[in-house]
Amino acid sequence: MNETPPPGPVLADFSDSIGPMVVKELRQGLRTRSFTWAFLFVQLLLLIFMTGGFTESSDSRDTAGSFWFLLQVTLLVVMPLRGLNALNAEVRNNTMELIALTRMSAWRIVSGKWLALMSQSVLLAVAVLPYIVIRYFFGGMNVVAELILLFVVIGLSGVVTALMVGLSVVSNFLIRSFFTVPAVVLVFRFLGESVYRVSRGDGLAPFNLGLWAWIGILPAAIYLGYYLLDMAASRIAPEAVNYASRRRISGLAVFVVSLVVAHGWAVSGALWIPFLFFGLFAMDALSEHPPMVASVDEPFRRHPLGAVLRIFLAPGWWSGTFYVLLLSALTRIAAELAPSVWMNSGISPGGEMEGLVLAFTASLLTPLAVMLLSRPSHPQPIVSYCLTAIFLGAIAVSLMPLIERGDLSELMMLVMVIPPLSVFSILSQSLESDTLTWIRFLQTVMIILSMVVVFWKKMRVREAMAASRREEATL
Repeated sequence: MNETPPPGPVLADFSDSIGPMVVKELRQGLRTRSFTWAFLFVQLLLLIFMTGGFTESSDSRDTAGSFWFLLQVTLLVVMPLRGLNALNAEVRNNTMELIALTRMSAWRIVSGKWLALMSQSVLLAVAVLPYIVIRYFFGGMNVVAELILLFVVIGLSGVVTALMVGLSVVSNFLIRSFFTVPAVVLVFRFLGESVYRVSRGDGLAPFNLGLWAWIGILPAAIYLGYYLLDMAASRIAPEAVNYASRRRISGLAVFVVSLVVAHGWAVSGALWIPFLFFGLFAMDALSEHPPMVASVDEPFRRHPLGAVLRIFLAPGWWSGTFYVLLLSALTRIAAELAPSVWMNSGISPGGEMEGLVLAFTASLLTPLAVMLLSRPSHPQPIVSYCLTAIFLGAIAVSLMPLIERGDLSELMMLVMVIPPLSVFSILSQSLESDTLTWIRFLQTVMIILSMVVVFWKKMRVREAMAASRREEATL
């Protein structure tokens, strides 16, 4: 007698191969009103655009422009902004300790939240593919160009989402806005002309940037997303877990590569790519609390070159200052080897080049000195550091009209106290050799003063650590 075979397993839930954090965030995210309304709203507007474009006019170019604008707003603004509360909500609701009990690493927590948000963005992007197919049958579009543009938008959405998740560990609204708004504007500016050309059926001409451009942009975007997520992971990780060293090693390698690519890609503005990395790596290294546990130093003690590596790679703002000086020295060496690239960016070799590197380095170290003197024990040092840097930058911008009128000699003391003012003055106008000499001298003084503050605070931290260890030994 034949028996009916038992039915096979029915997939009623996520697979066990998917990370638990991804499953948790997907379950919560797909049920939220923000995702549901965004999904329905996009579908409704696209349906209206398609119907109106094909019934009122035979020219579908305006419909294509509306289609891509709506898709950009959804994938580059609405969906990534949902990540601004990814980690802050866990801290605010006191659920981070419960997640830590699962023995998931901080990296798995952060990457799981990012992957869940990106899965929802990809789901929304896949849902608009039928509209691309419909427009293809009506004619007037380049399907290959539109599919490439769709993948570019999804990739940029991943980078912006990583930025939002990274900023979610920061509770200050001003700092969030300061980084979010320029990032969104920059992305829209990058895609603006390409969307216009695609909607007109002209292909992807603006993306034909050349081999050196693609070699620089694609890996830089991928690494930027990884770095932002790793920054967030280090902020929520236990003090004994060291994420900073691997991030600084990879950052140093990426910075050197960016200098090489910028010097190979001899176009105006290519030099600002390594400067952007310089600023990001410095902000991260200078806004880390020095660890108070001895286990962090164990890998450096076992390594033959541990004493040297610890100076640059150990977590905390103390080693971060030397890491910033190392990046500054590499920038100076690259400028001496290929001064023509600096000339393409409007900076003459010699005095201007050296003054800009010194002023930029002083602009990064001065907020650290102010932070250590005012609020050295801030629970989120990145907030204190960024607020100080934003304040100094705002003062420099407000004084720029005086610089443009030629009153630099009367503001020399302000230039010394506010290094960003020196950066803006060098970039905005051609300065005389005597003025550049004074700027180089004054910015060197600011770097030395900042290092004196760092050394003094480092000694205070060492005394506190020694007292804490003596107290533990007596217990």
